[in-house]
Amino acid sequence: MRFKRFTLFVMMLLVFMTSFPMAAYAAQRTKHKITPEIDAYLKKWNYPDISFDYENLENGHRLYYNKGRGYYPCCTIKVKGILNLYDKIRSGEYDENKTFTYTAADYAKGSGIIVKKGIGKQYTLAKLAEYAISYSDNAAYIMTQRYMGRNIINVTGPDERSITTEEAAGFLKRLYEFLQVKDKYTKDLTKYFITAIYKEAIPAGLSKTYKVLNKVGNWPDYGMNHDIALVLSDSPYVLAVYTKDMGRESRSETFMA
Repeated sequence: MRFKRFTLFVMMLLVFMTSFPMAAYAAQRTKHKITPEIDAYLKKWNYPDISFDYENLENGHRLYYNKGRGYYPCCTIKVKGILNLYDKIRSGEYDENKTFTYTAADYAKGSGIIVKKGIGKQYTLAKLAEYAISYSDNAAYIMTQRYMGRNIINVTGPDERSITTEEAAGFLKRLYEFLQVKDKYTKDLTKYFITAIYKEAIPAGLSKTYKVLNKVGNWPDYGMNHDIALVLSDSPYVLAVYTKDMGRESRSETFMA
């Protein structure tokens, strides 16, 4: 899969940049543009549209490509939505044990397992959140967001139809901040991400000794393949990779978001 190859390339490039003898100097810079290296790689593989944003959360070192370019986020937006939900659960505004019944009105095309379990099944708010992350369940996610008063279609709201990798990296930085409180909700959210079934992109290029909290978002019919991740390494960092117009190779995959 070409998206996976590109993501692995990005990982290798990041390792090179951060381990280079001048890394100490580079880390003092808030932005470091590496357009020539990426352009050379994209020319080789003929990719029309790719962006990424990397930021080391320890020293602030940042790398990016095609900063400011907008993309339909697909299921990566679920990081933002579920994090907003858990902010309210942690504050006591929402009860994670509140139950919801899946109905025909909750049906959503794409990834997930709730639609396969049938109409009439009941789920707690916490279970819906778990399915939204671990299985990228569209119906589960939409049910949580409608409960929060948001009118969303195909997992996004009107203000989320086009976002940048910088914004996506911001979701991950918020997630990192949320996880700094050592409580039940941190354990639960971490588990949802760690046990997620889609690990073919960014996690595949990393040591298994690291915890990688990632969320993919794919729409092959339109050549969209995204992955965003919070990597809890010795020096934690976030990485968001968005692509579109990837061509027919991606379109043979199953619609996921």
